[in-house]
Amino acid sequence: MTTRYEKSLSKLQQTFEWSLMQDISSAREFLLSDKNLPRVFLASGGSLSAAYFAAELSLEAGCPAVAMTPYQFIFGPWSKIPSKILLISSSGRNVDIVNALKTSLETKASHIAAITLKNNNHLQTIMHGQKYGKCFSFHLAASDGFIATNSILAFYALFIRIYKDIDLHLDIPQCQVEAREFVNTLMHKAYNLPTNDMDDYNAAIYKACETDCFYVLYSPETRPIAIDLESRFVEGAVGCIICSDYRNFAHGRFNWFQQRKGQSCIIALSTPGSVEFTDSIISELPPDIPVLELSTTMKDSFGSIDLLVKGMYVTKYLSDRWGLDIGAPKVEEFGTAIFKKCFALPENHEN
Repeated sequence: MTTRYEKSLSKLQQTFEWSLMQDISSAREFLLSDKNLPRVFLASGGSLSAAYFAAELSLEAGCPAVAMTPYQFIFGPWSKIPSKILLISSSGRNVDIVNALKTSLETKASHIAAITLKNNNHLQTIMHGQKYGKCFSFHLAASDGFIATNSILAFYALFIRIYKDIDLHLDIPQCQVEAREFVNTLMHKAYNLPTNDMDDYNAAIYKACETDCFYVLYSPETRPIAIDLESRFVEGAVGCIICSDYRNFAHGRFNWFQQRKGQSCIIALSTPGSVEFTDSIISELPPDIPVLELSTTMKDSFGSIDLLVKGMYVTKYLSDRWGLDIGAPKVEEFGTAIFKKCFALPENHEN
């Protein structure tokens, strides 16, 4: 039986081609004009990766930028600083992003916009008739399940087109093949570690446990991919992910693997620009730490979108171990209750 997540993945090629056909001129003008103003990219959940990716592209274009969640924006100083604010939401109805828009309008910020993938959405309704704010609304037919998939690919492709005048291409079947090979190799390493140097306790723990803790190492340009993997793994109950850049990993993070041998895997993200440094770090790790590079041979934005899709398929193949349909999980009552806490701003909130 085809899972909901597999159905979402099957539409990636269609989504990518759709992204290349959209008119992004208005969004480009908003994001590339007034370069002296910092950009604030707001998103939550699965879309947060797209916010970080947009911020990286903005910095490359010479515009100071930051990515954050609506919660960080509403209760932090950025809501009071002159800036260009872009709200990123697939449906345009996410309660957190709606609250961020209301906060922006209350401060009468003159540079507010939203980018959505559904027409006639709630953000558009709020902005209608407002002196401030505009909504760049696209209509993506492909829908996601519980895990953002097509929407993230669409946002990545749209942002690349907004910031860079290049012809995009993406070999999705090759991404799928490489992701399957990656997972097979990683799991083989994880389940065939030498235990001679482990004490009896750690050896017993290793043999009894399934590997479900993953440590993702990233370079500056692959940070958005690490954020996407964390969201995908944890929301889909595929595994627990901890993320760190390579240099911060050197500040004691490696001690986890020394003290808890056999309980975790390292996924090292690498691009042509970072592969030499990545390899130098990995070469220092002992053989009883399972580590594998999730890499791309493509440069710059091409590499980001290549790694993004590979990560989507890596998640799928790892979830197969548990028989999960991560596109349609059962959400328990406590999770729904926690989410509903966000439906309204606290009464004592002040901008």
